[in-house]
Amino acid sequence: MTDAVIAQDRYSAIARALHWSMALLILYAALSIFIKDEMPRGMIRDFLSTTHRTAGALVLVLLVLRVIWRIFHAPPPLPASMTPLEIRVAHLAHLSLYILMALVTLAGVALTMRRGSTIDFGFFQIVSPLPADRAASKPIKEVHEILAWILFTGIGAHIAATIWHQFVRRDNILARMR
Repeated sequence: MTDAVIAQDRYSAIARALHWSMALLILYAALSIFIKDEMPRGMIRDFLSTTHRTAGALVLVLLVLRVIWRIFHAPPPLPASMTPLEIRVAHLAHLSLYILMALVTLAGVALTMRRGSTIDFGFFQIVSPLPADRAASKPIKEVHEILAWILFTGIGAHIAATIWHQFVRRDNILARMR
């Protein structure tokens, strides 16, 4: 296969950078909150909460950039071996992941604001315009957590489908995102 053919069958460098950056941020957000919940109150727990919120906000920013990029740059073709139904399911699955990422992060921002917290980017902060209200934030927290678990399930299905394509179908689907 020539370099030109390989390039046509891959996402652009920017699309790949956005994908893997978001994947790492989502992984960090998940791990940081699980670790935080096991930590005693203090500096490390506060750091994990702060960086969890920042990672989530960055996912939202990158998601917007990714959607804009996707509007103007078509993805590489799916493997020719895929049936029309499989292609539809793949498109629906990707759309679902985008929607879930948006909903999880927006719910997280709403939770942060309702708790009166800030989103800290180091060189600037987004300060909540709302007074802290833990009772009012509880339903938002539940929605955020439920959506996050649905997103994790979708990500797991995405990874499983990639593994299936790569090692069972052997259609080299991983090359699209490497």
